[in-house]
Amino acid sequence: MDSPPQKSITNLQNWVKALLHFSIFFTTGFIVAFVPPGTTISILSNHFSIYYQMLYPSSKSATSVSDLRSRKYDSSGLIIVITTTRSGDKFEPIALTRLAHSLANVPPPLLWIVVEAQKKSKITAERLRGSKVMYRHLTYKNNFTSPGGEIDHQRNLALRHIALHRLAGIVHFSDASVIYDLKFFEEMRKIKRFGVWSVATVGLNRRKVIIEGPICQESKMVGWFSKDASSRANQAIASLQDIRSSPTKINVFGIGFDSTILWDPSSSSRTKTTTNTTKVFLKFVLEEATREKDTNLKGIPSDCSQVMLWHLHVPRSFVHPLHA
Repeated sequence: MDSPPQKSITNLQNWVKALLHFSIFFTTGFIVAFVPPGTTISILSNHFSIYYQMLYPSSKSATSVSDLRSRKYDSSGLIIVITTTRSGDKFEPIALTRLAHSLANVPPPLLWIVVEAQKKSKITAERLRGSKVMYRHLTYKNNFTSPGGEIDHQRNLALRHIALHRLAGIVHFSDASVIYDLKFFEEMRKIKRFGVWSVATVGLNRRKVIIEGPICQESKMVGWFSKDASSRANQAIASLQDIRSSPTKINVFGIGFDSTILWDPSSSSRTKTTTNTTKVFLKFVLEEATREKDTNLKGIPSDCSQVMLWHLHVPRSFVHPLHA
């Protein structure tokens, strides 16, 4: 047990150390506050070295606040993500929350359009308000017996909304269960008319992984492929029978397009009656993509060498292991 004099000495030493540290950091902060932007400060002692780089651009590359604002809110480079939902899916709110966190990490501008039945819209509306993503929430009262028919209706409804309000950007069909490589969105902004990419579809219950998409040579599309990558034997490069000049059916998760084709007659071959009905929007987009020449399709990435989007087939409900 330390004696009272020893305690006094120890306390004095602690105070001296504290004052020394305070003086060092106070001096550092005082100097940093007055150095010109772009200056590197080096403070050396026997115990440490601090390098502080001012995070301001030099005078030659200075950018005004107005320029930054115009970049941030400029409509050019807008990505429009259309997300469909499934009626009766108990896990939809969880999946939408996960997707919202992913989209929040995408640099603006990005518009998220979520479409769902009106009867289940309250929970989604609450989650969207806290998502930190610019969004539009579209609902409908129609009843559907076919899940596929309902999803097509949702996509058509979103496309009609885009055409009605002349929302100019690159449109991408998404799903709450899709997982992205965030670099995918950077590549999407390079699309001029149509873009295509590979999609990996994973089925949890079937334990299958199907990869389908474009084949590129020297940044030019030469065909399409579809491959079952579930087993080691099928992980090799697609064989000749897997390659075809055009897809039998385009995967909507694997295309992106300039939204102006929905209302600008000069950018497509559609008839004037196309915009009169809601049902034809999706069909029109898929037909335009099919008719487009391979040389005019933008591969993502440019050499089509990566899978940047994973579509998960998640069951709508699970049996709890304790009640199985």
